[in-house]
Amino acid sequence: MFKSKMNKSESAQTPISKTMTKDQLNAEIKKKAQELYEKRGRKPGHDLENWLEAERTVKASLKRA
Repeated sequence: MFKSKMNKSESAQTPISKTMTKDQLNAEIKKKAQELYEKRGRKPGHDLENWLEAERTVKASLKRA
C-alpha cells in the first residue's frame, strides 16, 4: 500500500478546493456549527448534529462556487 510522505501539518495545508485548505475548511465548519448551536438556543447535546449539518452546508456551498 502506498503511504504518503506528508506530515500532518503539510496534509492540513493540502487544498480541498482551488481556494481552501483542510484547515480553512474545518474553520468554516466550526464557525457554521457554532452558528447552528446559537440558533438552536445553545442547547447542549447536539454537537455532532450541529457539526454534521455544518459540514454538509459548507461542502455544498463549495460545490456551488
